[in-house]
Formats: sequence, structure tokens, C-alpha cells
Amino acid sequence: EKDDFTVEKGLEAALAKGRGEVLAIPMFVSTSNHSAVEIPEKLGIDMATREGVRVGTRIRYSTEIGLEPGMVDLLEAEYRDLAQ
Repeated sequence: EKDDFTVEKGLEAALAKGRGEVLAIPMFVSTSNHSAVEIPEKLGIDMATREGVRVGTRIRYSTEIGLEPGMVDLLEAEYRDLAQ
């Protein structure tokens, strides 16, 4: 069930795929304690490198999606489309 989803369960599911690398993308519009401290700790991420290793799998941690270049433009375009 959706409400039962946790970072730990997501990591477990990703590791179960047996791939050599996982990219974790925090789906937040800005940086918070949750995205900058709590989640990286649960994933085993070293924030100096934004990487970690679990069970032989490299885990990379991107910046919050809201901080990505172009996101503001995308949201403004969506707003304009909805406002018409």
C-alpha cells in the first residue's frame, strides 16, 4: 500500500533488482532536513560525495528535483497551460 512506503523499503526493492547502481532522486522542491540528512542517512550516503555502497551496489543521490535547472520553467509552462 502507498502509505506503507518508506525509504528503507524503497532501498530494499532497488537492491533486490541486483543492478550495480541505483540513483535516488529526492522528489522535493527545496532542500530540507529530511532530504539533506534523514534520507541520505537511511540510504548510507556520504553527502560529501553524494554516494554510498550497499550490498555491492553503488547508490548515488541527486539534488532535490525542484533545484534542477529548468524545473521552474517547466512548472511555469504547466501553470500557463492550466490557466487558459
